[in-house]
Amino acid sequence: MISSPGTLSRRAVLGQAGRFACAAPFLTLLGCNEASSGGGRIGFSGATMGTRYRVTLTGGRPMPALDDLHAGVVEILGTINRQMSTFRPDSELSMFNRTTATSWREVSPDLGHVLAKSLDISRLSGSAFDPTVAPLVDLWGFGPKVSTAPSRGDKRIGAALGVTGHEHLRVKETGTAVRKSRPGLTVDLSGIGKGFAVDRITDYLARAGVQHFLVDIGGDMRARRAAPTQATWRIGIERPVAGQRTAHRVINIGDGAVATSGDYRNFFEAAGLRYSHIIDPRTGAPVSHGLASVTVIAATTEEADAWSTALMVLGPDAGSALAERTGIPAFFISRTEGGLIDRPTREFKRFLAV
Repeated sequence: MISSPGTLSRRAVLGQAGRFACAAPFLTLLGCNEASSGGGRIGFSGATMGTRYRVTLTGGRPMPALDDLHAGVVEILGTINRQMSTFRPDSELSMFNRTTATSWREVSPDLGHVLAKSLDISRLSGSAFDPTVAPLVDLWGFGPKVSTAPSRGDKRIGAALGVTGHEHLRVKETGTAVRKSRPGLTVDLSGIGKGFAVDRITDYLARAGVQHFLVDIGGDMRARRAAPTQATWRIGIERPVAGQRTAHRVINIGDGAVATSGDYRNFFEAAGLRYSHIIDPRTGAPVSHGLASVTVIAATTEEADAWSTALMVLGPDAGSALAERTGIPAFFISRTEGGLIDRPTREFKRFLAV
């Protein structure tokens, strides 16, 4: 298989153990509206989940030592990887995936929470988001298992669909136990895991007394500020063109979370066709519509993360209709013969920078 410029080979997309998914950020922190920020910016960063994390804080107020804050963040990320990574064979999720038992299995509260949230969004999105998509992710070469990618209509797609389906996964109301009704059912949390990690770090920083900050893991972001008079964060939505890193539009976020899903970063080409890492759980194949990216703003990053994936799967028309109907602030960028077309929902427009 020959990769064209800006295209990744199927195995180059993934290849580092311990991560959820390899993805460069679709969103970029451009800055802070300094007129009301009360100080300069400081922070720290590192590697996690096949991408980078960055915590940015504004000065001007007493806060814990950066080294102590950084150590706490590293500990949180390590715990989440041990719980939810499909690239670690010893993770809690990997062990659940390996079992064929259909009885209740105790899990950590964090894993139970993320699974329950995933199932909620699966139902609300009409199965456009599905955490049991792991066999299809592996089949198309975007998971931890090496696979020869199928062509559309390959009988292996039907076989993989036969061991998926969020309706076959249950979480106890207490969030402390899960079960599968299909012995071969496996779970992939790459569509929500980074967002959950951002939320956990946000909670940790708030408890530590940090008041004005932004947490970013691979472009999944959450902002906090102590008062409405404090600065908003300026975030660039990337232009969805492979090989380019330019801001297409700019949004302002005060308190809230933002995430983007797109088809132009992780993909491979075969026989003249492009196959995105965004898998439609209903068909078992990568999405093939003209939608290039979806950006979602929500109260939590796990919601923004999962909904951006769900709307990306639904496509420009069905996705936009669902977002408008449910009041989700979403920004759709589609490819057409005449170029890129933007479609923000009514709720999203108030975040767009003039």
